Amino acid sequence: MVLLMCLVIPLTMDSCSWLSGDECDETVIPLFEPVIYLKLHITEENSPDYAHLTPNADKAIVTGSITKFYCGGKKSGSFSFNHTLFLSKDYTAQYLSDGVFLSQPYQFKFTNSEDYLEVILQFKLYFDDDGKIFESFESSSKFYSKDVFYDVNRMDNFIDLYQAELQTWKDVTNNKNR
Repeated sequence: MVLLMCLVIPLTMDSCSWLSGDECDETVIPLFEPVIYLKLHITEENSPDYAHLTPNADKAIVTGSITKFYCGGKKSGSFSFNHTLFLSKDYTAQYLSDGVFLSQPYQFKFTNSEDYLEVILQFKLYFDDDGKIFESFESSSKFYSKDVFYDVNRMDNFIDLYQAELQTWKDVTNNKNR
């Protein structure tokens, strides 16, 4: 009788996770498999210091990774990335604030509303006027299927990444990592 109820009840309720013991049964969604771009927003907010504003850097090297985790925490695919942006030469401060699409897209399957992507970012900023180099500590953010947006102009899916979420910078000028 209980098994019959579990077969009938899903028509009116979310699931029978109480029977299977899997909390992920309650958060299943239709398959969503977008090709996702990273849209990076760079602002003056949380720059290394008042004399070195992030959008004024001559060059920024953005490194990191994007990793898929299924509901329940099982790790799936992972990709590393390394992008070089010539900020003050190629972009206006407003354009950087609105967001720059990084060139490499990634594709992941979402089958559950609790599936997520973890994006780890780190910046290295180069200021040619005084030769200063700053490096950020790594930041990590989670993105669920609801955090994947669609850009109607580009006809692309993306997630928003904000440089301003980085908390700490260190001066690495003397490390000669240019």
